[in-house]
Amino acid sequence: MKKLVSLIIPLMILLLVSCTKDTLENVSLTGFGDVRTFKAALGTVIQVLPSGGDDTDELIAAFNEAKASGPGSTVQLVQGEYHIGFVLVEDYIGTFTGAGMGKTIIIPNMDLPYFDLYAQNLAPELVKFLRGNVRISKMSFRNLEGEPCPGDDLWAFLGLHDWAFIELPYLPENHKITAVVDHVEFVSNPGPAGFSPFAVQTGIGCSGDFVWYSDLPYSRADLTVTNCTFNELNWAVGNLGIEEGRIVLSNNSLSTLAGIWLADNIGGSTLISANELYTPAWGNGINITDANYTGYDLFEDKLSDGAQYEISGNVFHALDAWGVVTIADDRKAMGIIDNNNPVLALIKSNLFDLQGSTWAGIWNWITDNAVIRNNKFTGQSKVGVYVDPRTVNSLMLGNNFSNLVCASDIEWLPGFGNIYNILLLGNDNTLVGGGNNGTYVLNLGENNVITGAKFDNEGEDPLGQTITDNYRIWKENLVNMRKHY
Repeated sequence: MKKLVSLIIPLMILLLVSCTKDTLENVSLTGFGDVRTFKAALGTVIQVLPSGGDDTDELIAAFNEAKASGPGSTVQLVQGEYHIGFVLVEDYIGTFTGAGMGKTIIIPNMDLPYFDLYAQNLAPELVKFLRGNVRISKMSFRNLEGEPCPGDDLWAFLGLHDWAFIELPYLPENHKITAVVDHVEFVSNPGPAGFSPFAVQTGIGCSGDFVWYSDLPYSRADLTVTNCTFNELNWAVGNLGIEEGRIVLSNNSLSTLAGIWLADNIGGSTLISANELYTPAWGNGINITDANYTGYDLFEDKLSDGAQYEISGNVFHALDAWGVVTIADDRKAMGIIDNNNPVLALIKSNLFDLQGSTWAGIWNWITDNAVIRNNKFTGQSKVGVYVDPRTVNSLMLGNNFSNLVCASDIEWLPGFGNIYNILLLGNDNTLVGGGNNGTYVLNLGENNVITGAKFDNEGEDPLGQTITDNYRIWKENLVNMRKHY
């Protein structure tokens, strides 16, 4: 009986495939290219062939037909080069796929009419998805020469938005963008003009769609970016003003100036894991700040729901960089009273390969209850971990600095040396321990506990009892972080 079943199942699969091929339907649409519709077993597949000219209209027509065919449809690009202008896709539930990275290549047209978008307070991005649920895979976005927006930057190759400025003040009730970006390449070139040093600023941007205004709503987004590569860009991935959702960035390769930029988020959770980042001179690998523009009244006045970040298992290569990972609760710096923790950060089990005159591996800049543990630091830098005076209640355990040579260059602190692996510049209630005896700490705070390390101490009561109470807080925070993944 088992043998019979094992024979029947392959025959059924073969019959299904044969029926699918027999029901193939080709539909030719207007334009230089060719758009073909396949009635597949799992939804309609609209295939777009490259025309050798401008493929914008064919791509837009394919998405329109895919939406008309219902949820689960696929817009498929074959191997070749596609030259396109601005494309907007609204409320699409389906797949956008190619033949593979380096095989299907999307290239922006030159002289794009970006002022038309500016006039509507919309960002100039090559392909925009507004709301919906989309999977984007197996393709390359490349701009290897020239400026698509002469005198300015193309803001992003790919924009993922839950609302657009022209829809306001009537915010759609279902405003949310859900997207998976997998096995996609993003690469640009240096540009002589614009905000950033590159002709295209960003690989993937996720936020509301706007340029600038005030009292704007926050966004809802579920975004997963995996197995992608980013080169010659200012930012690889950026999100702005997220209040609800889940961001996962994993197994990507980044060689960009400012890496991953997560700004003004007041809710949701973010996992950044198993990526490899190359950060150049004066660059930054990961920058997390919860009030980059709040002080300019960009977003509506709203307290946070608590934003959670885990940065784990990544490899960071930095050469003459400013900082590799920066975490900052700038709401605190601006005096915004917020009962929830807007930047709850766990940084663990990462490798920091620091070279040249890199300033710091980790900037712990104005946070509460951050956990930094089991990271390894190698090479040379000014300092391994910098902790700002306004930071409190940090836990740093098991970090290894044995292969890191530091020259902190802190002549502005007279009377101290310049070989510190960790600078605690006035912060309070922090525990440093469990590393190696060669770790050298400068302690200028109060109620800090330092074990298993050498330290210069200027703070008061270095064995403060508040540390014991913080263990409960750290444990609860770690449980909250982990339950989202």
